[in-house]
Amino acid sequence: MKSMRIIVKGLLVGLIAGALLSSFTLISCKKEEKVIKIGAILPLTGNLAFLGEGEKNGLLLAKDHLQKTLPGYKIDLIIEDMKGNPKEAVSIANKLISINKVDFLFVSTTASCNAVAPLVDKAGIIMFAMTIDPFITQKSPNIYRVWVNSKQIWDMLSNYILKSGYKKIGLIRVDLEYGLMVKRILEENLKGKVKIVYDEPTKVGDRNYKDLLTRIKNVKVDAIAITEYSNDLVTLVKQMREYGIRTQLLGEVAWSADFVIKELGKLFEGEKDLVFVAPSFILGKNLNPRAQKFVDTYKRKYGKRPSWNEAYPYDAMLVLGEAIRKAGSLNVSKIKRELYNIQDFEGVTGKISMLKTGDAISEMSYLTFEKGKVKKIKGWK
Repeated sequence: MKSMRIIVKGLLVGLIAGALLSSFTLISCKKEEKVIKIGAILPLTGNLAFLGEGEKNGLLLAKDHLQKTLPGYKIDLIIEDMKGNPKEAVSIANKLISINKVDFLFVSTTASCNAVAPLVDKAGIIMFAMTIDPFITQKSPNIYRVWVNSKQIWDMLSNYILKSGYKKIGLIRVDLEYGLMVKRILEENLKGKVKIVYDEPTKVGDRNYKDLLTRIKNVKVDAIAITEYSNDLVTLVKQMREYGIRTQLLGEVAWSADFVIKELGKLFEGEKDLVFVAPSFILGKNLNPRAQKFVDTYKRKYGKRPSWNEAYPYDAMLVLGEAIRKAGSLNVSKIKRELYNIQDFEGVTGKISMLKTGDAISEMSYLTFEKGKVKKIKGWK
């Protein structure tokens, strides 16, 4: 009996020791796990909420992917609503940096990206700008963009205007910094060859374009270039049709939103009516395996096909994850070096190669609407 008690005690001691060892091991592993803190500043309410909701979905899916594919790290994604207000974006950025101690920022819209940019250098953190502002990466060596670039878009549209032999165009643009940038790009590209007959700025959220359309209705131009947010674009174009304005329209990514295609798609019959430049991703053809998986996962979770507005945040997060994996740490200098080294990365929007400017070139196409669907324009690359 005595020997039996000794054996039992020995077993108990062994079990307790094993349990303690396992506990210490788990605690040790937990301590070794590094937390990646990412702050996202998006317009989740207000006039631009249609942008922020898609961006949020793309970031959340990317977080799930990185959590599975980036061993040794825990992804902490903090999403805040700046309501489309740059001042609110600055306030949130200060909170995320000073209180939440984020390592990285993802910021949406041109005005908010420009407002937050000065905080990035001061904090010594990396920011991914979700804006088509062509000059945003010039604001700081800590700002990167895996996104649509308006310079690329309007260079392509300028090329279309020049090769088509147009002499006069009109311009309708949102009365924000972005709209002014588009005007400057067009003026620089078309100078001396094509005249911009009128330049009409509009306010975000306008619902009555009567005065504007009355001014331009009888002004003859070869085409009208439009740069507006998608929700305002729908209202503007419908009222243009009501006023009998059938001039060819030229535009950019705002035309590729699902609700824009649904509302305006059947109003146009090909290139003679409309030409816009947008990411090739929206065509949904010849997708690489990663892109197809992303589309399928997004459909299952959100019940609809993702647009480029969801795809680019996803890609930007994956590019960041790849740089962290290669750097082997959260050291900013090491991650920046690895970001510049990323070439031909297989993203859902296509091959991604980072430039020394902090930008990435996107795969874009000349597109139009035909019978309610997006079509690629033949003969234009």
